[in-house]
Amino acid sequence: MTTTHTPRGVPEHVPSELVFDFDFYDMAGETDVYQRYRKVQETLPDIFYTPRNGGHWVVTRYDVLVSVLDNPMVFSSRIPVIPAPPESGGFGLVNLDGDRHAALRKLIQPTLVQPLNRPSKQGQKLDAYITDVAVGLIESVRPRGECEFYADFASKLPITVVMKTIVDLPMEDAPQLQELVGDVARAGSNPAEFHAAFAGLARYFQQEIIPLRRAHPGHDTISAIVHGRIDGEPLSDDEIMAVCNTVIVGGLDTVTSALLYSAWYLAEHPAERARLREDPSLVTGAVEELLRRFAIINTARCVATDVEFHGVRFVEGDLVFVPSTAAAVDERRYPDAMAVDFGRADKRHLTFYRGPHVCPGAQIARRQLRIFVREWLSRIPEYQLKPGVQVRMMAGLGNRIVDLPLVWDVPTQY
Repeated sequence: MTTTHTPRGVPEHVPSELVFDFDFYDMAGETDVYQRYRKVQETLPDIFYTPRNGGHWVVTRYDVLVSVLDNPMVFSSRIPVIPAPPESGGFGLVNLDGDRHAALRKLIQPTLVQPLNRPSKQGQKLDAYITDVAVGLIESVRPRGECEFYADFASKLPITVVMKTIVDLPMEDAPQLQELVGDVARAGSNPAEFHAAFAGLARYFQQEIIPLRRAHPGHDTISAIVHGRIDGEPLSDDEIMAVCNTVIVGGLDTVTSALLYSAWYLAEHPAERARLREDPSLVTGAVEELLRRFAIINTARCVATDVEFHGVRFVEGDLVFVPSTAAAVDERRYPDAMAVDFGRADKRHLTFYRGPHVCPGAQIARRQLRIFVREWLSRIPEYQLKPGVQVRMMAGLGNRIVDLPLVWDVPTQY
């Protein structure tokens, strides 16, 4: 990951000593994406430029990421993915800025955030529903003594919760939506495929769901945005799609990945499993630490104006890769950052990002993770990774464990 001269295609304002060959999609023969980012921090500058994927800056430290995320006037969300797609827009709230973005978030807050910020009947009802779904999924695999955790649990819990409690979609559409969200995750470094994946989601909503909500509104997030108004005016079709994409992709892919990493860690650490079983009050803090350690989403920002930033000159139009994965393993921020420590004093993290674009569904995601830990460990307390299996990770805009086969002993009297 070094160069001795400025390669072709690198902008003139980029110093040659800050150019390194780094492709965040390519695991470069490694299996652990978090170890890879730790090595990047140990060997490369805090800010560097790579000609890969169309050319972009990379920021690698927690404090630098915070500076980017807290300055939306300089670092626009107009292009939130790398490589830059063939056309902008349509990817969700993540690629909107300013007052319009804030107004759109305000429309959906009553369906996603406000009822869950404090103890409420609605929050209790949601917890009860998530628990019922989680227990049903666990009990369906427990007698088998094994499961493929992605297929049998991690992919099923989030989509059931989202479809039934947030967007009110028919469960028979679940396989179609999972495939569409999977297309987004698999598109990787191909901008045309990435755009096509979101276009597939758009067709589903535009052809089937949005017309139905226009005629028959409900109390769900899609109804709120379809019938929402800003300054007395209805939303554009692009804005409606932006919210639909955000809720579906964020609500499914992100939570699925978080469940996979949490289940993997606990499978490999029986002493920590025992602690959580013996003292369930530790679960909330444990989930925050797992979210801190296994940050998932890695987005981008577009420089809106020329600026001197942490000693580096950025020019309008530059793209900046902002990986929460790097923040998670930054030793300057977290002592012994690679270790999971349920008692860590400072568990604040960038897993759900921060600033104007903090994830609106973060509280629902946390609820699912906490309920998973409690219910799984109470029913399958002793489990492990299937012998002979090495966990493989997919790196990119969202980190993901590729597959996670788990095994456990089934009592003879079961």
